[in-house]
Amino acid sequence: MTPERTAPVVNIVPPPWFSVAARVLAGLLVVLAVAATAGSIRLGQPLQAVLSVVLGMGLAVATYDVGGRRVVSVGEDLEVTQWFRTHRFGRDDIVEFGAARASLLRWDIVAEREGSSDIRLWASRMLCAGRRTRQRWLTELEAWRTWVG
Repeated sequence: MTPERTAPVVNIVPPPWFSVAARVLAGLLVVLAVAATAGSIRLGQPLQAVLSVVLGMGLAVATYDVGGRRVVSVGEDLEVTQWFRTHRFGRDDIVEFGAARASLLRWDIVAEREGSSDIRLWASRMLCAGRRTRQRWLTELEAWRTWVG
């Protein structure tokens, strides 16, 4: 009897502590934005008040999103959750996974698709993930993409 082969699993999710920290920081940023806005209004500076609320809330939303980003395999599909939406891609939709420069010291994993724009997997941009971790994720993603059942 031959053992049954199972598909490689992709599970790029932030550690629980990272998710909680991002969500708590987002709440703190909301409080600070409201306090800065209230202070600007009291001082009679409406432009500064608008700027405080827009920038503070924007930063809070982005920070909140960081805690929920994930890339997981669901059968034949890859489910990418980022920027408050979830996309599903089949194996055939992705040509390959590659690395793209994110900053001087960091790089992101990118899903290259045929005939449309590439998708940057923002979940790979976790502060707690080093080079070896991202390299392992890239290997897992390629193994998932090239798996034949």
